[in-house]
Amino acid sequence: MRRFRAQVTGYLTTQNYKEGSLVKKGDVLFTIDQRPFRPRWRRPRQTMRRRLQRRNSLGSPLAARRNFIETKVISQQEYDTAYQNAQADTASVAAAQANVQSAQINLNYCTITAPFDGIAGIAQAQIGDLVGPGGTAVGPHPNVADQSH
Repeated sequence: MRRFRAQVTGYLTTQNYKEGSLVKKGDVLFTIDQRPFRPRWRRPRQTMRRRLQRRNSLGSPLAARRNFIETKVISQQEYDTAYQNAQADTASVAAAQANVQSAQINLNYCTITAPFDGIAGIAQAQIGDLVGPGGTAVGPHPNVADQSH
């Protein structure tokens, strides 16, 4: 028998099983209110799109400037500045992608699934309870009896 805890803090909105019923690995047991997590997912995606557009718009001029430096149309300093800006934009895109991934992970944690096949027990938390990593165990008390042995 195993307990499990929510990985994000939020209010429990659904319990999707009947206590004492068989559950299969991957079955949705509970959901946590996703409303606070959706904007935290949308904003980084919008930021990432803007940064990708900026990086892509600067990529072509940098290639052109490389040709200009060889023909002495621009100074080495001007090219170095453009190169550093392109590198900073690439780093900015990578940071935005990491923020999107982190937000997606937290959004995914709002859906609590059965980690294995078993019999669902009595839930430790009820709909409307605030749950989270440091709080009360969400899932079956000594309840989702592991049937995988």
